[in-house]
Amino acid sequence: MILLLLACTGEDDTAGPVCEPTSEVIELGVETTEIHATSAFYEGLLWVAWAVPNASSTFDIRLAAMDCSGEVVVPETVVTDSPDNELDPSIAVADGRVLVAWTTSAGGALGIRTRLFDTEGEPLNDALDFVANRNGEVVTGNAMSPRLRPWDPHFLLVGQWGHADAPAFQAFSVRLDQQGQTLEAAQDGRLDAEFGQTAVDVDADGGMVWQEDSTTSTQPRVADAGGPIHLPAARPTLTVGTGGTWMAWDTDAGEVQVRLPTEEVITLDLPGFVHSARLDGDRLLTMTVEDGVYNSLHVHRIDETGVVDTTVVGTVTAPSVYGVDLTRVNEDVVAIAWQEGQNPDFQLKVRFLQ
Repeated sequence: MILLLLACTGEDDTAGPVCEPTSEVIELGVETTEIHATSAFYEGLLWVAWAVPNASSTFDIRLAAMDCSGEVVVPETVVTDSPDNELDPSIAVADGRVLVAWTTSAGGALGIRTRLFDTEGEPLNDALDFVANRNGEVVTGNAMSPRLRPWDPHFLLVGQWGHADAPAFQAFSVRLDQQGQTLEAAQDGRLDAEFGQTAVDVDADGGMVWQEDSTTSTQPRVADAGGPIHLPAARPTLTVGTGGTWMAWDTDAGEVQVRLPTEEVITLDLPGFVHSARLDGDRLLTMTVEDGVYNSLHVHRIDETGVVDTTVVGTVTAPSVYGVDLTRVNEDVVAIAWQEGQNPDFQLKVRFLQ
């Protein structure tokens, strides 16, 4: 069962749509287990994708959309119906088309698949295997953990792929056409055979950041195309904000740090063991350990001085193993998505906050 709690208001201005306040709870899904939530906002609709179990004891992807009043405009829609294991979706919307990408596991191999929908939720093609070329040759190794952004002229996909010149995954990016297929050769983020590159993120300007783990050390660091940024650091996130690019990460020691557009790094003054930050605009979503693998969630408004204010989301059972998601709606409102509950009864929830 997916629950949507709306608590957003706003004035009618050029910053985006108005969200009328309501306490109505909206159910999108009816499955016992709902995980890997992701979302995107486009022309008044919040699109949400998630993974659900199937009869093959693997997972499939679902999609839905609602407006800011909480009305479900596109009900739960089947993205995949396959015996393969389909997880970790991402969404981007551009030119009136909704592109969903996800990780698939079939026959011991990891790959990326995509499927295209119109804004009525009708599929425009079947699920397609992502096929990329690098230096004129088709990439035949594993690929996983896609992240999508709208991009000129249509879409941008980033992720991590196996590489003939490195023993571990490397970050990559590729532009996609209107059909969600590769438009040109894919590019390495910054090939480094001594480090595996994971947890790749991308902002609205196409900037990339990822976590690097040495093949000879266990201490992670954050890096981008220009090289290492900070050590120790894990699970980076970035956004285009006031003054340029903002980044955030956790330190594996219960702290969250933010790199300002000036490149100054500040440590946020947050109580508890804090981790798994997500950043969009001036809002930061974090998880705080409450009991073992279970966490509370907080949304912070931040500026160059640190935390301005904090909103407690209202859960203490969000599991660490599944990520949280943050999407900016307009200058005043964000949407957050998370899972909560006891295994295997995880319920997906989405909430709008000012």
